[in-house]
Amino acid sequence: MRRVLDARRAGAGRRPGHGRTRWMPRPGGTTVARNPSPVSDPLASVDGMSEREYDLIVIGAGPVGENVADRAVQSGLTAVIVESELVGGECSYWACMPSKALLRSGAVLRAARDVDGAKQAVTGDLDVAAVLRRRDAMTSDWNDSGQVQWLEGAGIDLVRGHGRLTGEKTVRVTAADGTTTDLVARHAVAVCTGSAALLPGIPGLADIEPWTSREATAVQNVPGSLAILGGGVVGAEMATAFEGLGTEVTIIARSGLLGGTEPFAGELVADALRARGVTVKTGVDATAARRDDDGRRVLELSDGTSITADEVLVATGRVPRTTDLGLESIGLDEGIWLDVDDTLRVRGFDWLYAVGDVNHRALLTHQGKYQARAAGDVIAVRAQGGAVDAAGDVIAVRAQGGRGRRRAVGRARRDPPTTTPFHR
Repeated sequence: MRRVLDARRAGAGRRPGHGRTRWMPRPGGTTVARNPSPVSDPLASVDGMSEREYDLIVIGAGPVGENVADRAVQSGLTAVIVESELVGGECSYWACMPSKALLRSGAVLRAARDVDGAKQAVTGDLDVAAVLRRRDAMTSDWNDSGQVQWLEGAGIDLVRGHGRLTGEKTVRVTAADGTTTDLVARHAVAVCTGSAALLPGIPGLADIEPWTSREATAVQNVPGSLAILGGGVVGAEMATAFEGLGTEVTIIARSGLLGGTEPFAGELVADALRARGVTVKTGVDATAARRDDDGRRVLELSDGTSITADEVLVATGRVPRTTDLGLESIGLDEGIWLDVDDTLRVRGFDWLYAVGDVNHRALLTHQGKYQARAAGDVIAVRAQGGAVDAAGDVIAVRAQGGRGRRRAVGRARRDPPTTTPFHR
């Protein structure tokens, strides 16, 4: 006997709710909600195990997973999403939303100070507590009840717990209390688990318990000093945000800043950060990490110098969330980026899809959502016996920090780019 959750009643909009839930760190720099929004148990269990069947199983309830499931349901399929953390994913709680909330107050203050008439009226520094309260509101205090309501209204079932593939079109979900649910897909499984921060193999780094982007964006106590390893988007954004909050910031980058963009863009950002008092050290690596006698973090650098800071943020890249996903049950290695064709189907499998960061085509939420809409449509068409035509260079576009190709790419293809002047 099993009871089916009726997840098709009308729900609220996509905007998350505002109940109060505090986050807590986990080993490896990840965080989870202490009390995610409760949902009705979708299954009655027998001896701690239940089983259900859907047209589509989606692992991961971030914006990518939501869009894959939503698109498939709109086409008449049944879908379930498996989520071990918060419905809404990285962007809603530990990336896009909180980072922009932390940046906004400082940006407004700097803009006012750049304008005669306004700058004379602006005195003092940011109210740090008020900035953090606004950030908390933007993340709905890490409560996902609004996102759960949206799933219900969209007709998408939710099973909370850790999902692992157990074979072709089968997923076992283990809940926090140890009970398991076996899910069977009639047509497809979509892996939308995203990516996590890479912790480089620097001796002693793990021992000093560094921040990742999750701890930085969910900060409750702003440190007096912060050393940032990495000069990409996360490093540049968090340097800007914490400098505005009064933190002494140092960036340590192996090359220039914003390496995926045109060199001049990184140079402009580096100059702007230095003008605000941020120390930007480029062309150096961290070779070791330790704590000093006062418990502060110390980074030894390749140029023979060292940096001491209250906290260290690691922002050196991303790895796929494919460890402990059960890939070995279908003959794949764990911890790999999943290689897909131009319809987002994992090569060698006619039922398995990998969408968003996990396929390493474009590690950006908006690109992931675009892929998700395409994947949901493709899954529905194939489930209904239709054929799919895909233009390879549409889904495969790699996100950049601006429009068009980089100049070096244009030169290599003997296709000179068009340059448009930009006036500040």
